[in-house]
Amino acid sequence: MSVEKHQEPWVTLSSFEGDFTVASLLNRVVDGVIEPHTRRQLSRSKYWSSTPRNELDDTRALLQQLLEQFERADGELEEMRQQVDEDVQVAQEKVQAEEETFQVQVEVLEGSMDETQANFQELNAQMSQISQTFARIGDHLESSESKRKRSVEAAAVVQYLQLFANWSRDFQQLPQLFRSEDRLPEAAAMCRKLVGVGNELLRGREEADEQAGGALPEGSADFQGSMEHAVAQLQHYMSKYIVELVILRFDMALDGKDTADMAACSSIMMSMQGNCTELVRRYRSKVRLKDYNPGAGPVPPGDAQAGKAALASLGDLCKRFQTKVAEHEPIIRAVFPDPGAALAMLVEFLFEESGIEEKVNGMMPRQLTGASAEVLQQYLKLGAEAYKRVLALAAVLQEVVRKAGKSHGTADADRVQLCVNEAFGHALEQHLDQELTWLRQAHDVRAAKMQDLSLELVQQAMEAHTEAAERCRVLYAGELQAEHICTLFCSRSQDVADLPGCLLQQVTSHVANALSAAVRHCESSCLNPFTAAGLSSRQAIQGAAAKVVEDSVGRVLSSVALMAKAARLLQQHHARSVAPLLQGALSVTAATGLASALDRMQGLALSAIRSTLEAFFHQVDTTLMTLQQANDFKPLNDALEMGPTVACSRVLPLLDAMCKCSATHLQGANADSFNSEVGRRTGLLLTAHMQRWAFSRTGAIRWTQDVGTYREAVREFGAGAASQARLDRLAMLANVLNVPVESLVMIVENELRLTHRQALPYIRLRSDFKTARVDGVSLEKLFSGD
Repeated sequence: MSVEKHQEPWVTLSSFEGDFTVASLLNRVVDGVIEPHTRRQLSRSKYWSSTPRNELDDTRALLQQLLEQFERADGELEEMRQQVDEDVQVAQEKVQAEEETFQVQVEVLEGSMDETQANFQELNAQMSQISQTFARIGDHLESSESKRKRSVEAAAVVQYLQLFANWSRDFQQLPQLFRSEDRLPEAAAMCRKLVGVGNELLRGREEADEQAGGALPEGSADFQGSMEHAVAQLQHYMSKYIVELVILRFDMALDGKDTADMAACSSIMMSMQGNCTELVRRYRSKVRLKDYNPGAGPVPPGDAQAGKAALASLGDLCKRFQTKVAEHEPIIRAVFPDPGAALAMLVEFLFEESGIEEKVNGMMPRQLTGASAEVLQQYLKLGAEAYKRVLALAAVLQEVVRKAGKSHGTADADRVQLCVNEAFGHALEQHLDQELTWLRQAHDVRAAKMQDLSLELVQQAMEAHTEAAERCRVLYAGELQAEHICTLFCSRSQDVADLPGCLLQQVTSHVANALSAAVRHCESSCLNPFTAAGLSSRQAIQGAAAKVVEDSVGRVLSSVALMAKAARLLQQHHARSVAPLLQGALSVTAATGLASALDRMQGLALSAIRSTLEAFFHQVDTTLMTLQQANDFKPLNDALEMGPTVACSRVLPLLDAMCKCSATHLQGANADSFNSEVGRRTGLLLTAHMQRWAFSRTGAIRWTQDVGTYREAVREFGAGAASQARLDRLAMLANVLNVPVESLVMIVENELRLTHRQALPYIRLRSDFKTARVDGVSLEKLFSGD
């Protein structure tokens, strides 16, 4: 069966557009063969059965048809490829030709652009040359016009100078320029120029005359027609006509509230005199603090309500003051060429009119002789609060003046502060003395209520100093503030006692008085011996001794301990509240004053401790002398008694109480030093006490027992190795009193390591000193030589 011929090609360029796939292309090629073959197979199967041979033939025929179809499709693809190659080659040739044409056009355009740029540069150069030419022409024209104007002005100046040189003060003789009120600004400017030219000519002539050695005749200004006469007449004209007319116009404008005309008058006055002081005076004379009651005079002493009322009145005045300045500030800015200076003058006037100084003097009286500390504090607080309020007002006014002022706005603002200084000046003259007087009186009142050293009183003194220093920070500034704060803290000299009222003087005087009172009480308490009369038990005796020692020595040691805490409080107060406010020499002064005060307090403490130890050991010695009996160390029948003597049994509780008192009030190195001194004095006292008695052998044994008891007490006391060694040596000396006379030389030389002469005073204490012999030699003779 032949394959049906298709006229249209199976493969075209459009076959590859869209969603092209190889499978779709193959389906298109084989569909014309497969579908007819399938239909024939179905039709044949309906009428007869198929044999294998028939199926093989059909398959061969189908394959032949498919082969033909693929060959045809291949041919079409080859033709299409050849056609595409031809089209691409034609397109490349066309693009190349167009590119060559475009390149030629670009080269032509570049050449034209270079030529155009060159033309523009040439045009710019020509325009620049033309501009320079026109500028030179303009300069020449301007110079010519300027010279012409100067020539005209010079001619006018000469003409006017000649006019005033011959003027007889008849205003009708003057040109219209000098007679017309409408041309007043021009007349003022011309007069100022004429006076300047005239003065310059006069100075030049004076210099020429001086070089020539000549001199001007006296009264030359009176000659009509002279330059001197012209200048004098000009000044007369300006003062009698222009100034008076400007002031008159200003007053009329002021009454009519015509700010534009007032500003014009101010401008004229500024051009003539360089300031508008007179106009400002006239302006401020119209300003009043309306409906203001200045108050009822000074605040009565101790009247808190009157003080509050005075502060309220001052606050109301400050508000009125600020409102009034704010009301006139925009007017002054619009009227005066220098509004800062004008506002400063207005503020000065209002300060005078308001009576602030009288109110301040009423709250800060200069004379407070005999006033109590409470009254002084009231006035000082009132004054500081008043200054705060006025200073706050001044700060607002200064800012207003500073903003309104020109280059010298700060100088104008400083004038406001000067008003404050003047208002408070007289009151501040006595302020520091009043602060010191208050501090001294307040401290004296507190100190009179207590004899003992009080940290509360020291704290109150520092709080009072802080209060006074804060007032100084409010009332003063700069170096003066630092000087006053330093003075409140300490004397400017090395002696803190030079300035009653300063903090260091108060604290050191309180410490000195308290320590002195404690020492006097201790000395009074230690005058009598401690006998423990009526007491028998050891516990009762120890309790009584503890009470005696605590009441005497304890009071002093307690004051010393509190003094150390007071010193630390002073150091903290200086570091926190004083040092940050001081610099340079004042800082050194305060630090030196503090060091001096601390040294003095330490010296007072050492002196108090020495006096206390002397009083205590006086009591110990008195106790020994009162209770020690001769038969304690030289008993009847040489009987031996065991245990401490009565005197020892009373001294031991005192030493034990001293040990506990030291532990209670002292710490660290201070306690160690105190205990060491107690031990040292105990050894010295017992050594001296031993030399008061004569000792038998049994009495010496009892003394040795007492010494051993004292040694144990001192050891427990923690008096240190030196004190313990002193008592050990005392025990060795006690052996000299009870050993056989034959052993004396060995003990003196080998154990005590004393010379015979050094040992003799102790050997004399033996009851057998006069009768005993060593190898027939008396003890006196044996130990008299070295």
